[in-house]
Amino acid sequence: MKRIIESGSILLIVILLVSCTCCINPSKNSVDAIAVWQHYDNGWDVWYSIWDESKQRWWTPQDTAHFISKMEGDDYDPNIEFGPRDSAIAVWSNQATEDIYFSKWDSIRLEWSKERVIDEVEGLDIDPDIAYNRDGKAICVWVNIRDNIRKILYSVYDGRNWSKAKTLSDKPKNPSLPEVSFRSEYGFNAEALWIDEDKLFYSRFTGVWSDPVEIGGGDGDTENFTILRCGISEYGTVKHVWSYENGIYYSRDSSPELIGKIKMPECDNNSKDQLMVVYINDDDL
Repeated sequence: MKRIIESGSILLIVILLVSCTCCINPSKNSVDAIAVWQHYDNGWDVWYSIWDESKQRWWTPQDTAHFISKMEGDDYDPNIEFGPRDSAIAVWSNQATEDIYFSKWDSIRLEWSKERVIDEVEGLDIDPDIAYNRDGKAICVWVNIRDNIRKILYSVYDGRNWSKAKTLSDKPKNPSLPEVSFRSEYGFNAEALWIDEDKLFYSRFTGVWSDPVEIGGGDGDTENFTILRCGISEYGTVKHVWSYENGIYYSRDSSPELIGKIKMPECDNNSKDQLMVVYINDDDL
């Protein structure tokens, strides 16, 4: 499950294993969730910590928290998703190279792979999100800024290699904060969601992306994309949540429904197709 917590200059994203648990050994620590965040210590790096539900504690093989990567340059915008056999993929933006990088987590070996670039693209790449399927396939989407023009790019992962980055659509004018999720547990049937100025759009992927469709709009603070952020999740049927006029709206492939006076939503499902939404209400999560 993805949960967004913003405190000061740290963005925390938590992924929970809701349909399976990695049982390493009953006497040892379990991998029930992984938190990733951008941590400052002589520069910004991506760090992580693992949650053990039975022991109610955070841990890593090294300490309570540890870095995933110590690349040159600042690392921002980490995101993570679990896939098959208790593996996970973390993605983030590196400001020195201006590209998107990834690392794979192995719950058996309890280690991260060495970071690798998804693709070297001209311009600044930011705000990556990833969907990782049960068959080992994945899709990463992010924003590319080149010559003051913003585009959403994507790359697909076949289990071994990432494809060359391509433009999702030429229609978005000023896109930000793209999110992506699979619509089924196997294959490349996915859906992406993003903010374009003060409107919300989605597109579906089955090898090619469909034309973007507007879900909702309104008067939003386009200078602060974080407040306008949206969430997407699936376990069978894709759901969306988004901010509009100080409220949060929800859609399950249906007409929008107001669910609260809140902001900065994120959502995910459990194995029973029940949706959980996390958000900020005033200064509380």
